[in-house]
Amino acid sequence: MSPPADLGGTTAPLDRRRGWSPPWATVVAVVGAAIALIPLWFGVSLLVEAKPADDDGFGTAIGQVAVVSSLVVIALLAWFLARGGVGVFIAGTALVALGLAWFATLYL
Repeated sequence: MSPPADLGGTTAPLDRRRGWSPPWATVVAVVGAAIALIPLWFGVSLLVEAKPADDDGFGTAIGQVAVVSSLVVIALLAWFLARGGVGVFIAGTALVALGLAWFATLYL
Protein backbone atom coordinates (compact mmCIF):
# COMPACT_ATOMS: atom_id res chain seq x y z
CA MET A 1 0.00 0.00 0.00
CA SER A 2 1.46 3.35 -0.98
CA PRO A 3 1.36 6.43 1.27
CA PRO A 4 -1.19 9.15 0.59
CA ALA A 5 -0.31 11.58 -2.17
CA ASP A 6 -0.66 14.70 0.00
CA LEU A 7 2.36 13.70 2.11
CA GLY A 8 4.64 13.73 -0.88
CA GLY A 9 5.40 10.03 -0.73
CA THR A 10 6.71 10.01 2.86
CA THR A 11 5.11 8.91 6.09
CA ALA A 12 4.90 11.14 9.16
CA PRO A 13 7.46 9.32 11.38
CA LEU A 14 10.08 9.50 8.64
CA ASP A 15 9.44 13.17 7.94
CA ARG A 16 10.99 14.58 11.11
CA ARG A 17 11.81 18.20 10.84
CA ARG A 18 15.22 19.20 12.11
CA GLY A 19 16.02 22.65 13.32
CA TRP A 20 19.23 24.56 12.83
CA SER A 21 22.24 22.20 12.84
CA PRO A 22 25.20 23.09 10.63
CA PRO A 23 28.05 20.55 10.48
CA TRP A 24 30.43 22.67 12.57
CA ALA A 25 27.85 22.93 15.36
CA THR A 26 27.42 19.17 15.33
CA VAL A 27 31.17 18.75 15.82
CA VAL A 28 31.15 21.29 18.66
CA ALA A 29 28.22 19.47 20.31
CA VAL A 30 29.96 16.09 20.11
CA VAL A 31 33.18 17.51 21.58
CA GLY A 32 31.18 19.29 24.30
CA ALA A 33 29.35 16.09 25.22
CA ALA A 34 32.68 14.25 25.39
CA ILE A 35 34.07 16.96 27.69
CA ALA A 36 30.94 16.66 29.87
CA LEU A 37 31.75 12.98 30.41
CA ILE A 38 34.75 14.00 32.54
CA PRO A 39 32.75 15.47 35.46
CA LEU A 40 30.26 12.62 35.09
CA TRP A 41 33.08 10.12 35.61
CA PHE A 42 34.45 12.19 38.51
CA GLY A 43 31.05 12.38 40.20
CA VAL A 44 30.33 8.69 39.81
CA SER A 45 33.76 7.84 41.24
CA LEU A 46 33.08 10.08 44.25
CA LEU A 47 29.74 8.39 44.82
CA VAL A 48 31.19 4.90 44.49
CA GLU A 49 34.06 5.63 46.88
CA ALA A 50 31.85 7.28 49.52
CA LYS A 51 32.19 5.53 52.85
CA PRO A 52 29.56 5.50 55.60
CA ALA A 53 32.26 6.50 58.10
CA ASP A 54 32.57 9.92 56.46
CA ASP A 55 31.13 12.44 58.89
CA ASP A 56 30.43 15.39 56.64
CA GLY A 57 29.36 13.71 53.38
CA PHE A 58 31.05 16.46 51.36
CA GLY A 59 32.36 14.04 48.74
CA THR A 60 28.90 12.59 48.24
CA ALA A 61 27.40 16.05 47.79
CA ILE A 62 30.05 17.10 45.27
CA GLY A 63 29.59 13.79 43.44
CA GLN A 64 25.85 14.33 43.17
CA VAL A 65 26.29 17.87 41.85
CA ALA A 66 28.84 16.68 39.28
CA VAL A 67 26.59 13.86 38.06
CA VAL A 68 23.45 15.98 37.77
CA SER A 69 25.14 18.96 36.13
CA SER A 70 26.97 16.83 33.57
CA LEU A 71 23.79 14.89 32.76
CA VAL A 72 21.97 18.19 32.13
CA VAL A 73 24.70 19.28 29.70
CA ILE A 74 24.73 15.90 27.95
CA ALA A 75 20.93 15.93 27.69
CA LEU A 76 20.92 19.39 26.09
CA LEU A 77 23.60 18.48 23.58
CA ALA A 78 21.95 15.13 22.83
CA TRP A 79 18.69 16.98 22.15
CA PHE A 80 20.56 19.24 19.73
CA LEU A 81 22.17 16.25 17.99
CA ALA A 82 18.78 14.55 17.65
CA ARG A 83 16.59 17.51 16.71
CA GLY A 84 18.76 20.55 16.08
CA GLY A 85 17.92 24.03 17.28
CA VAL A 86 19.81 27.17 18.19
CA GLY A 87 18.55 27.44 21.77
CA VAL A 88 19.62 24.03 23.00
CA PHE A 89 22.96 24.38 21.21
CA ILE A 90 23.68 27.72 22.88
CA ALA A 91 22.55 26.45 26.29
CA GLY A 92 24.58 23.24 26.08
CA THR A 93 27.76 24.81 24.77
CA ALA A 94 27.48 27.73 27.20
CA LEU A 95 27.34 25.28 30.10
CA VAL A 96 30.38 23.44 28.74
CA ALA A 97 32.24 26.75 28.39
CA LEU A 98 31.23 27.72 31.93
CA GLY A 99 32.52 24.40 33.23
CA LEU A 100 35.81 24.81 31.38
CA ALA A 101 36.20 28.34 32.74
CA TRP A 102 35.52 27.12 36.26
CA PHE A 103 38.10 24.36 35.84
CA ALA A 104 40.64 26.84 34.48
CA THR A 105 40.21 29.20 37.44
CA LEU A 106 40.60 26.39 39.95
CA TYR A 107 43.41 24.31 38.49
CA LEU A 108 45.37 26.37 35.97
